[in-house]
Amino acid sequence: MHLRQIIRTRKLDYLLVFLLAFCLFAWWQFHDRMGDPDGFYHARMAQFLAQGQLLKTFPWMNFTAWRENFVDHHFLYHILLVPFVWLGNGLYAVKLSAVFFPAIFITIWYWFWREQGNKQALLFTLLPLLNEALTFRLALVKANSLSLIFLLLVFFALQKNKNKLLAVLCFLYVWAYGGWVIAPLAVGLWCLIFWQRKLKKIRPLFYALAGTLLGLIINPYFPANLNFYWLQIVDIGLINHVQDLNAGREWYPYAFSTLVSIHALYFAVLTIILVACRKDWCRISRRSIFYSALALIGFLLAWKSMRYIELSVPLVILAFGSLWQDLLPNFSWSKLTNNFWQSTGKINRRLRWYAGIIFLILLPLAGFYLVFNLARPRINMLAGFPLTAYQQEALWLAEHTPEKSIIVHSDWGEWPELFYYNTHNHYIVGLDPTFMYRYDPQLFRQWADFTMNKSTQDPRQIMEKLQSEYLLVSFSHAGLIKTIDQNTDFETIFIGTRAKIYQLKN
Repeated sequence: MHLRQIIRTRKLDYLLVFLLAFCLFAWWQFHDRMGDPDGFYHARMAQFLAQGQLLKTFPWMNFTAWRENFVDHHFLYHILLVPFVWLGNGLYAVKLSAVFFPAIFITIWYWFWREQGNKQALLFTLLPLLNEALTFRLALVKANSLSLIFLLLVFFALQKNKNKLLAVLCFLYVWAYGGWVIAPLAVGLWCLIFWQRKLKKIRPLFYALAGTLLGLIINPYFPANLNFYWLQIVDIGLINHVQDLNAGREWYPYAFSTLVSIHALYFAVLTIILVACRKDWCRISRRSIFYSALALIGFLLAWKSMRYIELSVPLVILAFGSLWQDLLPNFSWSKLTNNFWQSTGKINRRLRWYAGIIFLILLPLAGFYLVFNLARPRINMLAGFPLTAYQQEALWLAEHTPEKSIIVHSDWGEWPELFYYNTHNHYIVGLDPTFMYRYDPQLFRQWADFTMNKSTQDPRQIMEKLQSEYLLVSFSHAGLIKTIDQNTDFETIFIGTRAKIYQLKN
């Protein structure tokens, strides 16, 4: 028995795919930095659950609606992080999860192609690993990989007519990820494309909506989650006031040329296939039309906000692979090379020399492409946030300020690190500025102008409105530090590695 047959017979291919992905993500992930500050938040939330605490209020974001009506929109994700937190150090534990979950996703991705009978399953499994924009997003301590796992399983349930499984998946999706709405929308698109004036063709939509509705209602955060999801999905996800609120970088759009370059390899090969097989377009299945429509939606979303690249790239690859399967069902790499050499031998043997020269030119380019795409995610991660970011300042505040005293901080982006290292104090806003803006637009503007050193108000008045006597200003806000240093109402009480802390004099 050949080695290839042994591997497939004993299902060792799944283990090999998992180990390959695990090693790659381990290399990309394991260092002393966090690629995105939200990882600090997820680590702390997992620690709360590990201690048996189910939060219903959230005083650590004091001037947001979350203070009294908290909704953990990644509840299932945080539950799945608990076993990792039990291992020890919270931050390194969640970084380990950001190796394990992406490796599981890549393995399920491979299984998905095998289930469809795709002979190029390994090729389409390697494609996401070579897309540095996608792998960077998957390597973050976020629910991105978990979301894609659920989405793939939803597609599997659709293709196999497993409606009960579909309902369960949609239920769990609501518990796991704030962007769960993509599942019922995808099911609706599937039913529309496969509509044949038969009631049974829209049954999947009923099951998906039922599962989603139950996930919203049978939920530890019902009914507060209904209002929250409107804010999260519509106000933040679709509208995202990035220009007005100085939102996170991931909510800003890609340049169109950059977005096209990320998908360029898939677009180029797909164009060649479509042109070469233009007489066989009648073989394109409704499944391919479904994935192509989803890919277009994902591409447009990524053009609007960079964070959707984690959705766009897999959907484009799914469309690419499905069309390949329709138009080139009997494609074989060995057959392709044999046909090439036989045809060139008949036409002109010099073509072999030309092919060799082209190969020698393309080989180093392919090597550079491979090295760049494998190294880039690690480089991006290393440009992230030290695991000790604001640790010194947070621990000092916990030791030297009254419990539950409010700390005014100079940027909403500083909040996750402060929250992880210090739950002794309360803060202003975190995760997204929209939470504070929707809570009190006027107060948000006053706080934002103050922290950006644009306010014409007396700093003491702003501090009093924010019910605080403690001010933390990171060294990146040099203008505000200069202003506060010159204000006799404040005194410096601590200088840390990343920020200065002031106290308002009585």
